[in-house]
Amino acid sequence: MNSPSQDIISVARAAKAVYARVQGLGNFSNALMFEEFCEAEIQQGADCFVIDLAECTGMDSTFMGVMAGLSTHFPPGRSAIVVLNASPKNHQLLDDLGLSKLVAVRDKHDTVPPLEMQPLASDALPARERAERIRRAHQQLVDADSRNAAKFGPVLKLLQQELGSSN
Repeated sequence: MNSPSQDIISVARAAKAVYARVQGLGNFSNALMFEEFCEAEIQQGADCFVIDLAECTGMDSTFMGVMAGLSTHFPPGRSAIVVLNASPKNHQLLDDLGLSKLVAVRDKHDTVPPLEMQPLASDALPARERAERIRRAHQQLVDADSRNAAKFGPVLKLLQQELGSSN
């Protein structure tokens, strides 16, 4: 299993496209900083996100929820998020959660242009904000595909209770 220090998302921007490379796991530890980065890039005019999974060993629901949320910034039917080089396992994860309907999944051997990629920092958010963003990522999965309610309803309920008790 990868240690958190091996689970890195590196990013670069070229024109209006943002490129991200996931090394190790795409997980709650790096997904929230990725979300924050992407939201800032959208405010700066980015209109395409290319996520390279060639070195990705797996994705958790928070990371996939961030991808689902990212897709909501663009008109329906527009493939503004492109996933490259998904392993069969990662492709199956995207299919199982209905994300293949929201993102364009390209076959292996697609390459990202040679860019100077910068690693994002790991999550350093305060506990309450982290819990709220994780809750939001899971809600975005349910919003993306109603079948996900059965999978993530208990997680959402637990997170909502945790957030409610910390008021």
